[in-house]
Amino acid sequence: MKNPSLHPLKKKATTTVS
Repeated sequence: MKNPSLHPLKKKATTTVS
């Protein structure tokens, strides 16, 4: 959703939330 570059550690979480 947002910039995963800001939190690469939460990249997986961000992708899941998306």
